[in-house]
Amino acid sequence: MDPTKSHQAYEMFLNIRGQTISRMTPSQGIDSMLEFFQSERAVGCEAPMHDMLLYSWGTNDWGKGTHFELNITRQVILSPKGEDEDIWQLHLTFRFPPTPDLELLGMGERWCNSLSDIPSFREFVNSSPALRAVANRSDSKKEVYFECAG
Repeated sequence: MDPTKSHQAYEMFLNIRGQTISRMTPSQGIDSMLEFFQSERAVGCEAPMHDMLLYSWGTNDWGKGTHFELNITRQVILSPKGEDEDIWQLHLTFRFPPTPDLELLGMGERWCNSLSDIPSFREFVNSSPALRAVANRSDSKKEVYFECAG
C-alpha cells in the first residue's frame, strides 16, 4: 500500500469486506484497523517503528464540545529520517456523549510498534475497560481522517 493513500486504501479495504464506517461499532472498527494493519503493509515504511498503531481513549474537548473518544490510529513515517513532516496518521475515532461512567475510565493509550506485537496489543485492546464500555454501541459519531501529525 502507498502510505500517502492510507485513507483510500482503508476505505477500499472496508468496501471489500462489506463494511461502512457509518454502520460500524467500535469493536468492529478496532478489528478492521487491526486487520488492515496486518494485511496492508505500508511500502517504504519498513524501518522499525515507521508503521505503528495507537489505541487511545478519554474524555476530551477539542473545540467541538466534550465527548468520550475511543480511537485507533495508524501512524506511518514516510522517510527514514523521520522529520516532523514525514509523520502521517490515519485516525478512526468514535465519539460518545460524556457520562459519569465513561469519564471514570480516565484517559490512556497504548502503542503497537510492529506486526509481532499484534497478539498482545489485540488482547490489551479487547480487554480494556474503555472498549468493553462502548464495544457494541452504534450511537457514536464516527470520523476517519488522514493528516500530517508532525
